[in-house]
Amino acid sequence: MLTRLLSRITTTQTDEALLAARPGRLGCTSKAAVSKAPASRRSGALLSLAAAVAGASSGGCTTVWERNFDGAAMPPPISAADVRVREVPWERIDAALAELRQRLIASDVPYDEWTPEQKAAAKVTLLRGLQVTQDPARVDVLGSSQFRSTDPLRPQDGELASFAGRIGANLVVWSSRFVGKGDRVVTEPVTTFGSVGYPRWDPISGDRWQAWGGTATTWVPVVVLADEYAWSAFFLRTP
Repeated sequence: MLTRLLSRITTTQTDEALLAARPGRLGCTSKAAVSKAPASRRSGALLSLAAAVAGASSGGCTTVWERNFDGAAMPPPISAADVRVREVPWERIDAALAELRQRLIASDVPYDEWTPEQKAAAKVTLLRGLQVTQDPARVDVLGSSQFRSTDPLRPQDGELASFAGRIGANLVVWSSRFVGKGDRVVTEPVTTFGSVGYPRWDPISGDRWQAWGGTATTWVPVVVLADEYAWSAFFLRTP
């Protein structure tokens, strides 16, 4: 399935697609408003790379990580407490994908006709970019999650580890990159002022409305400008 990644890498040279992708609307319970960026760019190919190494695809929508996951689970599940979550510089992953792209361009045969040694070397390149030091032959890449978000995400808050454990990954390598400004929908209070009253008999002027002031607060969605980041996370099963 690495064919899927490498075939897309050949169509691009930069990560411009990731920078230009528009935020999308989630139909699930995730807190973040995100978009799954096109996986056809050099850096934007992170999503496809994991799926290519892993094989099948699966999805979910409990968290933003699960919503954008592309890959395959490997039972049995693992306790979140046993999942390591660590960061790697974005530039390392970008460089690894660029190397894979150049390797494919230089090849006179398609990836599916590469020798086992060539395919293993491609996996080594990916894992080296992720700073994975274990024997590549004993490491399984289950998948990856890639998206953009203007919401503040905290990979160490437990959500990422929890999802990783459910799909059988015991190591998550993530990276993020500032890509500019984007729209973010937040809720803000709006207070309205009004009055209430009732008819009262006045012996001089007759019936009239006696009014008192009153207020009401409603929470309404408001679009604000916020910092936007691209996020990528690889889910691995290591010895």
